[in-house]
Amino acid sequence: MFERKKLPLNIVGTEVPK
Repeated sequence: MFERKKLPLNIVGTEVPK
């Protein structure tokens, strides 16, 4: 869980390149 709440992919908890 990263502090990237801006992305909806945050739910997956995967390493998003963005």
